[in-house]
Amino acid sequence: MTRRRRRPPLLSLAAALAALLLTLALLSTRLRVSADAPPALRALEPRGGGGGSVTHRARLADVAALSARVRRALAPFRARSRRRAPVCYGPAVNHSFLAGCPPLAGCAAFGSRADAEAACRRTAGCEGLTRRPGGPFELRATSSPQPSPSGEVSFPARSCDAEGQPRLPTARALVGAFHEAVAGAMAEPSLHFRGGEALGRDGPPRDDDSIFVAVSAYRDSTCPHTVRRALARADLPARVRVGVVQHRCESECARATGWAATRAIVPQAYADEDCIDSFCESPEGRVHCAAGRVEILRLSEEESFGPYFSRFLGSHLWRGETFYLQIDAHSDFRQGWDTTLVAMIKSTRTYPFSLISNYPPSGTPASKTEWARATAPEPAPPSLCACTFERVPDATGYGRYTIRLEQQPNLHTATVNSPRPSAFVAAGFFFTHASFLSVIPFDPFMPFLFMGEEIALSLRFWTAGFDIYSPSVSVISHEYGRHHSIKFWESVQLTYGSATLYNDLQNLTIQRVQHLVGFSEAARPEQVEPAILLTQMQDFGPGRKRSRDAFIAHTRLDVVRRVQQVPGWCGK
Repeated sequence: MTRRRRRPPLLSLAAALAALLLTLALLSTRLRVSADAPPALRALEPRGGGGGSVTHRARLADVAALSARVRRALAPFRARSRRRAPVCYGPAVNHSFLAGCPPLAGCAAFGSRADAEAACRRTAGCEGLTRRPGGPFELRATSSPQPSPSGEVSFPARSCDAEGQPRLPTARALVGAFHEAVAGAMAEPSLHFRGGEALGRDGPPRDDDSIFVAVSAYRDSTCPHTVRRALARADLPARVRVGVVQHRCESECARATGWAATRAIVPQAYADEDCIDSFCESPEGRVHCAAGRVEILRLSEEESFGPYFSRFLGSHLWRGETFYLQIDAHSDFRQGWDTTLVAMIKSTRTYPFSLISNYPPSGTPASKTEWARATAPEPAPPSLCACTFERVPDATGYGRYTIRLEQQPNLHTATVNSPRPSAFVAAGFFFTHASFLSVIPFDPFMPFLFMGEEIALSLRFWTAGFDIYSPSVSVISHEYGRHHSIKFWESVQLTYGSATLYNDLQNLTIQRVQHLVGFSEAARPEQVEPAILLTQMQDFGPGRKRSRDAFIAHTRLDVVRRVQQVPGWCGK
């Protein structure tokens, strides 16, 4: 309900002064994020007055302030920060080489060591020099010398004030700083992440069939199209609200070309497009943004700590809608997607303790092709029934194991009238009743994690009592590949100046998922090293309706032999 402002009564000088001091205190709290933030970070911004703003409702968790704290904690690890500190090269390590080339400059060669050192200091991702016998000095992307039978000489970058101390951040130090910053922010009463306000909720979901669309956008040029399609193709857009967590590059940007052997990171001469600015300025978008149906948390590229943490931030943009739809920022929508999904989930046997998910068909929101509403039963979409155990890459080739989901081919050509039981949850598309947020809130302690997100979601949802279904018709599509877009793991290399750090981070943080699922090598807390990886695991572990062992049996997982048999019930 909108309240009209009343003319304030006349105040005494003392009362006026007290009111002024209170106002200044509130403004200080409200503006704290903006004061801490660099120009690249614009704090949480609702568009229009109808959607509710974090700065207008004190009980809401302050995700912008939390993000700012993490940014400050990790700033010393970033390559830009380290470039401002004195850098030395050497001492020379004979019969060794440094692997990899800086992503933007490549293995540029220089006739003198002095010229090469000067170039390395001003080049992002340069961590040392290598010289072939009688050859030039080449820029390199790593600082750990490798044996060279050809007589090469390497000159690793070192901090001048700490002889022999590597400049590159370690995964353990980076993750430790992240965990400490997040745990500290969540324990801060003024940020409203703890106790009864742990998720900034104002009560249970409303019973009005409204939908919150949680969008994670990492340097995604199709994000504006996704937001536009979500509202344009909804039957009831007044019941839809979109919340975007955007990571965007505004200066000194890079982009990607090619793939696999031809992959290259090259300079980008322009800033990334904002996800909602052009939409909110357009005739079709202005009405939605003015009504508060779009909200965005704007963060820089360097403040991206992986998809799982982005989903955690996005969950705090929920404002009491009945349903929760999670998608990536490169998703397209079918006409009438909203009413179709609501009817679909209500048809499940276990609603409201049900969830609809699969890997959507391929499509792009930038396409001008119409996608007509579903008016009759269609061949059953595929179900997520299978998974494989795969190693996370590392320098040795024997990294820790994680689980990758696999979608079964569409073996069921018959049409279906209702969703079918499925085994797993896809992070890029799931639809469920928003009551799950108070039961299994998103885990903020899985930074830099990519492979492992979906098995964690699947286990936590199912053990919390939510049955998983595949859709009866497809209403969301997904743009796969996107080779033109720079990937999150490539930005980790650019941000922290290390070619190997991302794999090290994955191998470290995956232990939290292994512990959650019950892998034999991480089942007991004392097996997880360092112990900080299990921060607040009691709050973000399995649900309390079903056991982890029951999930393992239900999905036919064998975490000892690292195999899975497709459950016979899945997709039928």
